[in-house]
Amino acid sequence: MPHEALLLASASLGAKILAALLWIGFGGLTLAIIVLMRTRFGQAQPLSKCVALSIYLHLLLMTYAYSTKLVIPQPPGDVEHDLVQLSLVAASDEKNEVSDQAQPDHALAPAPWEQFLAETPPDFSLAEPARVDTQIDTPTPPPLEPLTDLPEPLLPEMANSDIDGADIDRPSPEVKPSEPKSAAQPVAATPIAVPDVQPPKPVEQLTPSIAGPERMSVADAPSGAEADAAPDAEASFQQLAEVLAAATAADALAASQDLLRPAGALPGELAAGAAAATRLEKPGDGVPPLAWVQQQLARRPSRRLADGEPVPEIYRLRIAPDRHRIARQLGATDESDEAVEAALRWLAANQAEDGHWSAKQFGAGVERKVLGQDRQGAGADADTGITGLALLAMLGAGHTHLEGPYREQVQRGLEYLVREQKDDGSLSGDAKLFAMMYCHGMAALALGEAYAMTGDHRLQPFVHKAGQFTIKAQHHTTGGWRYLPGDPGDMSQFGWQVMALKSGELGGLAIPDPTKRGMLRFLHNNTSGRFHGLASYRAGERPSRTMSAEAFACRVFLGLKPGDELATEMATFVTEELPHNGQADFYYWYYGSVAMFQLQDERWAKWNQSLQQSLIGRQLQSGDLNGSFDTDEIWSGYGGRVYTTAMAALCLEVYYRYLPVYGSAEVAEAAAAAETKR
Repeated sequence: MPHEALLLASASLGAKILAALLWIGFGGLTLAIIVLMRTRFGQAQPLSKCVALSIYLHLLLMTYAYSTKLVIPQPPGDVEHDLVQLSLVAASDEKNEVSDQAQPDHALAPAPWEQFLAETPPDFSLAEPARVDTQIDTPTPPPLEPLTDLPEPLLPEMANSDIDGADIDRPSPEVKPSEPKSAAQPVAATPIAVPDVQPPKPVEQLTPSIAGPERMSVADAPSGAEADAAPDAEASFQQLAEVLAAATAADALAASQDLLRPAGALPGELAAGAAAATRLEKPGDGVPPLAWVQQQLARRPSRRLADGEPVPEIYRLRIAPDRHRIARQLGATDESDEAVEAALRWLAANQAEDGHWSAKQFGAGVERKVLGQDRQGAGADADTGITGLALLAMLGAGHTHLEGPYREQVQRGLEYLVREQKDDGSLSGDAKLFAMMYCHGMAALALGEAYAMTGDHRLQPFVHKAGQFTIKAQHHTTGGWRYLPGDPGDMSQFGWQVMALKSGELGGLAIPDPTKRGMLRFLHNNTSGRFHGLASYRAGERPSRTMSAEAFACRVFLGLKPGDELATEMATFVTEELPHNGQADFYYWYYGSVAMFQLQDERWAKWNQSLQQSLIGRQLQSGDLNGSFDTDEIWSGYGGRVYTTAMAALCLEVYYRYLPVYGSAEVAEAAAAAETKR
């Protein structure tokens, strides 16, 4: 007995120790997985770490199987076990055995309950209950009434597709757009709904004509003593709207000048004053070109057509009256301007009637396994993203749904995007895994820029919903974005979401502080080099030129001030591979142009020269494809011809699409010094 008790005690102690080791082992495994998911250590060589964890887990499972006797070991041979044998005895045998024995007389009398059971045998049949009528009178719901109260469109005169061209003077592009080639069934454009928030009265009454009004500027408005004699802002907007609604383009321009003329001014004097305000002079000696450009824009800052607020400074050069001449100081040429106009004409001619640009129809979704990865033909269903890129190309040249020769195309494109927006704010449309967040970012950026440039309150709810989706999709730890909401993030996806949030912020979107801190954390963890001027696709990977340029652009958009060492480190790395005549990479050229344009020095001049030489010569010059770019570019298998044409146009709009803000303090000082000398 003492020996058996000792064995039982030791077995119990061993089981407890084994259970404790198993708990510790599984706890360590869980901790290791959390560390790998939450830190940069897990992103380096993830396959080898997964194999090690798998082996460790199998060892734990084998130990668990041993402890639960799933794998039964042989018992010790010197331990004896008592065997207990059980046998069944029939009830009749037990009764006979008892009857053979002598029983007392009282034991032979039946028990009271036995007598009761013998007299009244139980009836186990259940009577069927009486059936009760349980029918409930359920009222039939009334039929749904058809929706008849449709919201007003962006522009009331665009709701009807049969607009009489004789009644409205509508300018058209130089080349008449051909019939849309989309195979999609044309449908009537769905108007953008007016939000619940009541807009200011001037916004409701401002209804520009199809031709578009002359943009007002601060230089046109009366000031000082003249302001007392001029009508108030609300009355001016109301009168201007009434004039524009009933007049031709020429009459509307003359009438708007009359409304804005200072008291006592004659038409000739007004024209002379406007000419003096917009007269361009060559930069003086020692004045940087960027300082001179900011000088010109500061003299006549434009206001948004829908609400009269100033156009955000970063977009101001897009809509400057002398944009092309001003942009010459920043690197634009006649050839680059002509290439952009040709690309926009092709895009306008190939828009579907419902407002979208078809990705698949123009070659998207062809799998070429770029960089060795099979993306499963991503891009074939990326219509919202492709439409967003086409709209960005038009917006980048100053064309909005309120002005410009492509205002109808922009109008229909914006309405397509808001129809495709989901309840959670996503603009991914039907795009699959690899293209979903790209489509959302590009489309959200287009909506945000349209709202920030025009102040049209009807776009506000859609811009804010898209921004909220982007904010919720951010990874809470890394601060990045990738293919699906909550993914750890990559730098390529990061750039589009940062620009979309920036455009939304210019339109009044509030970006939470945790979101901003997350973006800064992602930039820090995904950059490298002595001064953090290099960047990689994902943390721990080798830096690439595309990601380095994109990261630098993100710093600028986030309001950071990269030091000269960081800018030099980025520019040195990027300019090692200038645009060339080999296989094009419009994605790299786009972000390289945005980043290098910020420098405005000899490094930018070197990049710009190579960009124009390599890009403009690729544009097709004849036939139905005139103005477009072929799909032999590295990423065009996923994006198609609309992608290549829009991205090429964005590259060549860099001179005026965003004002450079890198080193803006020094530029402002130079501009102020130049103005003092005058």
